Parts: sequence; structure tokens; C-alpha cells
Amino acid sequence: MESLIRNSVRVIRNVDNVDQALQAFSGIEEKVLSGNIPSITEQDRRRILDFPEPDVMESNIAKVSGLSTEDLLKLGAESPTELTDSELLLLNNRFWTFGSGTEDQPQFHAFDALLAVSEAHFLETIERLDRVRDAFYTEHETKALSNSWTEQGRRHIVATKEKERKDLENLPKTHPWVRSMWEGGYAKKHWGYAVYKDPATQKDERDVENYECRRSALIHYALGMMSCPYIIETRWKMQTLQWPAGVESEEHGGKGVKELTARFNALREHFKAVRDLEPETRQTKTGGLFEGLLKNVFLVLNSECVRSEIAHIIFADDTWVWAVDADYIPSKEDNNAESQHAYMGYMRVRLQQLVHNFYNARLFHAEEHPMKLLWEAAQVARNQAFVSLDSDESRRCCPDANFGTSLVPK
Repeated sequence: MESLIRNSVRVIRNVDNVDQALQAFSGIEEKVLSGNIPSITEQDRRRILDFPEPDVMESNIAKVSGLSTEDLLKLGAESPTELTDSELLLLNNRFWTFGSGTEDQPQFHAFDALLAVSEAHFLETIERLDRVRDAFYTEHETKALSNSWTEQGRRHIVATKEKERKDLENLPKTHPWVRSMWEGGYAKKHWGYAVYKDPATQKDERDVENYECRRSALIHYALGMMSCPYIIETRWKMQTLQWPAGVESEEHGGKGVKELTARFNALREHFKAVRDLEPETRQTKTGGLFEGLLKNVFLVLNSECVRSEIAHIIFADDTWVWAVDADYIPSKEDNNAESQHAYMGYMRVRLQQLVHNFYNARLFHAEEHPMKLLWEAAQVARNQAFVSLDSDESRRCCPDANFGTSLVPK
């Protein structure tokens, strides 16, 4: 819930102080849940509903419609198909306008963060928010806002095919390997990775939401820098696999190199069993991977990865994740002290390179560029996290919070 409130438009635009907004919601929610609907000020009502101040709302409506606030709400409640696109968008945005097209993104990244915890967590949090808001809507607000999303979905479906046709015109602007991936059949399947999340990283709900929100944003920015068409971005997926029983988390099994190696070896065996199952689909739950996800590597998220994202918020190039070679055969030497500076079947990868150089290497060049070679290239990079096979690129670090090294098509 905190992630949603922190990313509400009133907080983002400094209309409300985040602490005031959190305190107001907490106090009002407690009364609503007890069945004692409180009498609140108009200011608190707008804070709960994430509506603009009255003068801003009236101004925003006047920019897109000749209707009054009440007439617009009535039209949305009774005849949503008659709304203009601009009126519909304003209702979808709860009477806010977005000039840059990016200011509303934190809200969607907050949704992604909730979903990353679990679908049940997402639904429970949204239900909590809706339960409180429903107590304070006026006569037509509930229906108008609900209808606006339904109508937007209908119009979106009508426009999808034409949008995809135009979107593909941008395909020549991106990296050649992305074009090859698309032309190789990825128009109808996902691309991405399976990921295991150490249970120790999932205990603090706030950290989980912050991490997932940050990760989602960084991947989005990376794909934008790569000039990836939106239809390719929508097929990107990180499939969370259930942490297998019998594999100790870092909380109980230790965090040293020896323990880390043993943990990754155990996860590797589990992953190989999962990848042999029939592909997972939205309709059929097989326990396998979604079609198109890489089968020769998987990701592991542990506390080090989380800290790299929510502790180092200055540079995107400081964020990384563990990548484990699915076909690596462990040896007895892996447990020797000398081997701690040798390749042991796993490596760090900069987060944004998951959708570029690393993915290209694992999808198209796994034989000539095995993961040991990628690991060697990463040793000169910041945090020993893979960037590129080019040693000059590997040494670079871009001083930017959102945009990392080696992403822009040449």
C-alpha cells in the first residue's frame, strides 16, 4: 500500500506530503473497516481518491470538454461510448493531465511491484484501496471511473492491430539481434528469463515493492534506449519460479561463496527439471517455462542483488543480478579456496544488459560465447557485472540513475 500512496499523483506533484498521505489513509481505513464511515474534509476526500484540487480539476476538464464536472461524470456513468478520447483519458487519469507522458509511469511500476510479490498481494492491496475509496465517491464518480476503464479497453482492442502495424515500422531502428529475434518467431511468444527469488528477500514487503518498482523502471528505460518497439517490450517476461523445498535460503544456509555455489547448484538441478516440462501458458498451468524464455540460463535474486538496486540509486550501472549457467557441470574444485576467483557456473550481470548484450549472447551465440567467456569479460567491469564482450565498453560506467552503458543502437 505504501508504494501506491508514494506514487500517487498528489504526492508526485507535491500537492501532498507523503507522510501526511500515509497517515490520513491509515487512520481513515481503520474506521472504514470497522463500519464506522468517518466524516472527512473535502481535502482528505481528494487525498484518498487521488483527485486534483478543485481549481485544477475544473481547469483540466475545461481543456478537454465543454461539460461541467457533474455532466461529464453523468455521461461517463450512463453513456461512456459517447465520451471523446480526451474526456475518457481524463477520467482514466482521475482528472489529472500528464504532459510528458512519463510522469504517470511510477504508478504503473508500483502496480508491477505489487504483482511481483504475488497476484494475491496485488489483488488484496487494490481491494483495500478500493474499499476505502468506495466510501467517499459521489453519486456518479464510481460508475464513471469504472466505465472509463472498460471503454478504454474496448477502444484499445479496436486499435491494437493498426498500432502494431505502425509500431513494426520502427523495427529497423533497433539492434540487429532484436530484429532477428522478432523475425525468428517471437511475435507470438515471450522472451526473457526464469528467476528464483531467495525467500530471505521476500520478507520485507516494502523492500520487495521498492526493488520490483525500480527493476521494472530500469528495464523499461533500457528498452527505450534500445529503440525497441512497444510490441516487443510487451512480450518481455521474468517468470518467477517457486523456490524448491530442500534448498536453504541465504538466511539459514549462509552467504559465503561456498554456500552460494551449493545453493546455485541445487537450483540448477531444479531448473533443469522445470525446463523439461510442457510450456506454461495463461490457460494451462504445467509448472514449466513460458514458451520463448531462455533455457540455458536462469536468474537468482538474493539480498546482494536487492541492495544493488535500492541502496545504489545513483547509477543504473550499479544494479545487477545473478545469472546461473543451466548446463554447467559442477566439479570438486568449485569448493576449493583457489576456485573462488575462477568461473563456477554463475556470474553477475548488469540489470539493463539482461535485455541487450547478455540476452543476445545467450540466445544467438551460446556456443561461440559460452558463459565462462562472458564471466571473463565481466571481471574488468564495475562490480564484475557483465556489460559487453568489448573490454572498453565493460569498463564504462554511465553516471545516470536511469540509463546505463552500452544500450543505444550504433
